[in-house]
Amino acid sequence: ANGESTTLQVTPGGIMVTDRHDVEPILPMGQLVHDLGCQVKWAGETLNVVHPVRGQLPVQNRNGCPQLPRTLALELIEEMETTGVQKSMKSISFEKEKKWMEDLVESHPVLRGLPQHVKSRLVTDIGDWKDLPVNRRQRKRLQRDGFLLHLYAGEQDGFTLSRAWKQQGGNETHLLEIDLKRGGHNMLLDSGVYAWLLRAVLQDRVGAFIAGPNCRTGSVLQRYPRENAPRPVSAWEGEEHGLANLNPAEKAQVEEDDILMWRFIFLWMIATYLRRARQVQKPVGFLLEQPASPKNYTPQCVSFWDTVEWMKLKEEFGFAETTFCQGHNGG
Repeated sequence: ANGESTTLQVTPGGIMVTDRHDVEPILPMGQLVHDLGCQVKWAGETLNVVHPVRGQLPVQNRNGCPQLPRTLALELIEEMETTGVQKSMKSISFEKEKKWMEDLVESHPVLRGLPQHVKSRLVTDIGDWKDLPVNRRQRKRLQRDGFLLHLYAGEQDGFTLSRAWKQQGGNETHLLEIDLKRGGHNMLLDSGVYAWLLRAVLQDRVGAFIAGPNCRTGSVLQRYPRENAPRPVSAWEGEEHGLANLNPAEKAQVEEDDILMWRFIFLWMIATYLRRARQVQKPVGFLLEQPASPKNYTPQCVSFWDTVEWMKLKEEFGFAETTFCQGHNGG
């Protein structure tokens, strides 16, 4: 900034540079905020800039122009440059991984046969750790140490899995429970917590997946004659994912339940395939809870355990089933 015109080079990080020492560096305010995470606030003629690591920056107002010491400005520009390159590299990396996930959906013998309303919702843009609705300290711990994931965990009251885990000697900070009833945990959105989980999985931060997705649209109770009860919404021989004559409300419920179920399974599949590709010997844990199959007494009910999709997954990954009466265990 000296009143003249000159040709400047632009680095891969988006920073303009010159080797002329008589040109004062200019800091782009947008990159200070978005790339470095600075907080900027105008108060009258005073500009306050707080850096997330450096703290309050020594901004001085000279003839209406806020200025920083030249050395500090150059250090901040270097920091912007590094951050910009890193973001560019991450973008390229995640674009490739997103394409790999899209190809997986279209080529896997189970995934490619799912309804379009499910397939189209499995791959989204990769989220950020900031999308996780927890405090900064917990977010850093999860990013550093990894965690066990409990999806659709229900309300936080009562005898939760985290309470049982703690009673058995487990470290409760290693278990992350996600549910809409806990606020900000909407797994049906394409942004937010699901997009973040895609990132956590791609970075191999999830050691095990536990889930009890909604079973309302596949419940055997729909087959029992009750006054004002919901009717069955699925059937065998081509209508496992919804009857042809569903009303809008019924169709929405079926699609939502399908998406929640298959987003859970898809996350686990990605984590498993990536560990195999990286030759990590420790498998990713998988535990899915659903009502037991009623085929012995109500065979017309569409149970997930009797679907072709589950049979193929069970064969490919060597899953085992355990059936028990929850009433015998205090349920």
